[in-house]
Amino acid sequence: MNQSTKEGQIKELETQMLKEPGKIGLPSGTLNPKYVFFAQNPGEKLIPGTRVFTDPKCKGSSAILLPILEEFGILKDSFFDNVVKNTTPHNRVPSTKDIQRWTPYIIRELQILGFYENTEIKVIALGNFADTILSNLRINHIKISHPMRTCYNYSVDEYKQEIKMSLDL
Repeated sequence: MNQSTKEGQIKELETQMLKEPGKIGLPSGTLNPKYVFFAQNPGEKLIPGTRVFTDPKCKGSSAILLPILEEFGILKDSFFDNVVKNTTPHNRVPSTKDIQRWTPYIIRELQILGFYENTEIKVIALGNFADTILSNLRINHIKISHPMRTCYNYSVDEYKQEIKMSLDL
């Protein structure tokens, strides 16, 4: 699929996403990824309609993850999103209803990105929640810790080592 077709399809998907209720975060990164990262859902401070992970107004786990990916030389080859696209009050775990609402969007994104045809694309679950959702959808993926784990007795160096080993870098 050529780049302009992917761009149009992603834009169309984003337009549909923004019609959903709640504060919605949009995906970011290259449309020809080698790595697709999924976290749980956008943080409570999200400005609706901004790009998750890369928008400078959306600081959080991206402040930990992105410099590491840049250091490893894979940031430019990465696509970022959440398995649930809306924020939740007080960053609570998304509901079953949230999960069901966003599942078709996850599958569609991966179709647009070419995941189902390109076995070279690695899907990465950031944390337990994303891992569970991707497992339930039977999407082949790699699980690594969520970047915020580095705030709780897990150093950034340990996190770098985990990423390096998990992604064979």
